[in-house]
Order: sequence, then C-alpha cells, then structure tokens
Amino acid sequence: MMDTFRPPAPLKFSIGNVKEKWRKWRQELENYLLATEKDERADKIKIAILLNLLGSEGLEIFNTFKFEPPESQKNYSEVLKKFEEYCSPRQNVVYERYKFFSCVQQEGQAIECYVTQLKTLASTCEFEEQENGLIRDRIVLGIRDSGLKERLLRESGLGLEKAIEIVRAAETSQEQLRSMKEETAATVNSVKRNRRQNQPKQSSQDYECKKCGRKHKPRECPAYGKVCTKCNKKNHFAVKCFQNSKNIHEMKVPENELEIYIDSVTEKVQENELNSDSMNKNVEIVSETWYKSVTLNVNDKYFEVDFKLDTGAEVNILPLYVLNIVKVKP
Repeated sequence: MMDTFRPPAPLKFSIGNVKEKWRKWRQELENYLLATEKDERADKIKIAILLNLLGSEGLEIFNTFKFEPPESQKNYSEVLKKFEEYCSPRQNVVYERYKFFSCVQQEGQAIECYVTQLKTLASTCEFEEQENGLIRDRIVLGIRDSGLKERLLRESGLGLEKAIEIVRAAETSQEQLRSMKEETAATVNSVKRNRRQNQPKQSSQDYECKKCGRKHKPRECPAYGKVCTKCNKKNHFAVKCFQNSKNIHEMKVPENELEIYIDSVTEKVQENELNSDSMNKNVEIVSETWYKSVTLNVNDKYFEVDFKLDTGAEVNILPLYVLNIVKVKP
C-alpha cells in the first residue's frame, strides 16, 4: 500500500525561482514521508531518502556543504537547513517590491490566479503586518475591469477578503452572462434558419415577351441591351420591331432643346417651339437605371416613348410636350 504514494520529482535547482521551488518540494517530501510512515525513521534513513529524491543535481550540491561540526551532516534537520540556506540567498527587497507593485492582471488571467500571484510575490517583500493591505491595494489597482475597479473604490472599510469576494462574484457573473448570450444566439440562429427553410418558393411563370418573341421569366429578356437590326434601336429583336406595324408615328423633339432625365421630371423646351413635323428625339440617360421603350396606342395611332421602369411608382408622369403630340385630353 505504501508503494502507491507518489514521491516528489527531482528538484531542478538551476531553473526558475529556486527558493519557491524548494519550499514546495520540501512540503511534498514531508507529506510523502508521513504517508509512507517513514517520518519517524532514523535520521540517516531520512537523509538517504532526501538525497535520493532530490536527484543527481541535489546530491552534487550536498557534497559542497561544509558542516560544523562534521558529524552534523548525519543530522536530518541540519541537512535540511543547509539546503534551505542554499536555496534562499539574500533577497533584494527593493527589487522584489518593484515586481509586486508592477504586477497587473493579464488579459484572460483568472482573478484567482492573479491573487495567488500577488501573494507569492508579497512573500519575498518583507511587508510583515502590512502584507494583506498591500495585496488588497494591488488587486484594486491591478485588475483590468474598470467598472469593477470603481466598485471596489466605492466600498467603505474594504479588506483583503472582502475585495477577493467581490472580484470573484463579478468574474462568476460575467462568465454566466457570457454563457447565457451564447445560448441565446444559438437559439435565434436556429429559429431563423428553420424559418428560412420553411418559406415557400415564389413561383415565376414564363410568358411570351413582346420584345424578343420568346417565353422567359420576368427580367430575363435576351433582347435587353441588344440593338434591333431593322431600326437600330435597343432592347428588342427585329422579329418584334415596332416598325413592322402600320400607323406607327415616332415622336420628334428639337435636338438641342430637350433633355429628359430618367431620375427626375424636367423640361427645357418652349411649348411654341414644338411641332410634330420638326421635332427630333434626344433622350439622355443620366444614370444606369434600367429603362425601356413603351408604345402608346392613342386612337389607333402608336407612339413610342422611353420610360423609366419603376414598379414601385405610385403614378406615371408624361411631359407636357408628349401630351400635346399625342393629343390626349387629361
């Protein structure tokens, strides 16, 4: 049964904070001797166990010790004292305190780890009875959460234990809130995804187009942007050219007088300058908005007019000169 207890691993004297490492290692050794019922054995047995568990580096250090009187090297307590002195060289208190007062909570560092780090640093600073108060101050000044820092500063009679209790509670509540947000986000995404899957697909039936003569879905006309080989106008094929029909009259506007802006309703012509015989058409497209030529049937006469296609418009607007040409009374 005693063989099942784990002994401490060999101590590395050349790496890290040797004093702190020795303190932890000695505590592990004492627990091991107690658990295996070897704590009451003779000193020479415990010294042998000590040197065996320390490893080769510890044995070499032991061989450099000078014992006075020489027989004291057989005393277990004296051997421990020598290792204590070796691992605890004289501390530079100013530098140790500099490390303590410079210690701040790192990003992602739990508050428990930060408090433990402060207590470890304070143990070498010789603060004595002021230690708890200085650790409390360092917690308040070193934590990353500015809101929590303000909360601690408002607390009257704040002690070390109270400060640790407050920051622990704040960290726990933040973790719980973060978990709740993640669960809520996952639920919302699931609902949105299911709704999208359950939406019925919109049906779009084909129809026979008057611009190309084919059947296709809305806004998929192959004639859009193409030039008619018969009239050299855009957005229709020759087979559906409006010049194939009889009694088609083209509106004409003076070339230098008319500007029609697709994105607005404007007029730059004088009414007395317009007549059906001398007008030349001059339509400018000032944006990339889609437009089409629309044929108006007025008293069995056909007039071709360029319209901006806006399915969301509430009204259709014609310039006054067009109204005069087609001779339709409003």
